[in-house]
Amino acid sequence: MTEDKEVVNFVCLNIPSRYLCGSLSLPQSFTADQGLKVPKRIYLELPRGALWRGTYVQDRNCIEDLDCMFKCYRLKPYHVVNLHYAGGVKFGVEIFSPYGVEIDYTVEGPPSQKPIFTRNGGSWLNEVYYMNMDFEVDKLQA
Repeated sequence: MTEDKEVVNFVCLNIPSRYLCGSLSLPQSFTADQGLKVPKRIYLELPRGALWRGTYVQDRNCIEDLDCMFKCYRLKPYHVVNLHYAGGVKFGVEIFSPYGVEIDYTVEGPPSQKPIFTRNGGSWLNEVYYMNMDFEVDKLQA
């Protein structure tokens, strides 16, 4: 019988006064409870299976080295990042626009800015196919 790990859900607000491109500020409530359990090298997994490598910096309560992810998904101040953590090295991620609409997770940008893996049909691939889209899909109307 396997034990189910408790998933901790929390939100990272990218308010302009704390915004730094490529860095997610984690709430103190999360770092106080879970901060010592999080390894330095972590991975962020998005809904379509893209996996981004980041670095957890405990003394600054943040995840850094996410510059390419921020550029690919055009993360700016006021975007809301919802994280799910169940222990280990992986965080689940959902990203919402300043208007509360979940973004389109189509990967954009040059090959040097692609995630380390993507999932297509349940298998992991080392390639990402790019579509340049200048708009976000409103999933409420889709």
